[in-house]
Amino acid sequence: MRYRFLISLAVLLTLASCQNKFLPKLYRVDNGIQNRLQLEESYFLNGYKISDEPVSSLFQKGDGILLVTTQSQTDFSMLNLKSGWVTVDAQIKYRIAVELPSEVKADSLNITNRSVCQILGLYHLPDSLKLYRCRTGYILVDSVKASQFTAILEASFVNVAEDTLHFTGSIKAKRR
Repeated sequence: MRYRFLISLAVLLTLASCQNKFLPKLYRVDNGIQNRLQLEESYFLNGYKISDEPVSSLFQKGDGILLVTTQSQTDFSMLNLKSGWVTVDAQIKYRIAVELPSEVKADSLNITNRSVCQILGLYHLPDSLKLYRCRTGYILVDSVKASQFTAILEASFVNVAEDTLHFTGSIKAKRR
């Protein structure tokens, strides 16, 4: 009986470590330090593109596929902010949208000027400073199935004030 328990425990630990190893992980790189982001949601939409006015609406009807991933990060420089009677940790959410061709296949695509990053929250900043456009970057679509695909993203985004965000890592998106 004891051996069954130990074998079961070993199998469960092995499965848990394998599952964690193959989960998509996206990082924000700041001064050479990678900070892992927490996945909020990741999906793609057929028949959409990035809006001509992404500050007011991120996407609009179009010919391609739009990949959207929302990732969050606790900002350790702004921990324990006072919010009325309580204190809260500052959490920043990044919504990255990437325009893809109408047929997704395993390929490397240049996403310069075809991707945006929008910061959600930080209400004290004007919307124009929370919208970043891709200055350089690519997406490497790895495996494609009918309702999902995985990809590797490497991109640098810049806003109107020349503030830069850099992301690297993997993404798994499902059709919405």
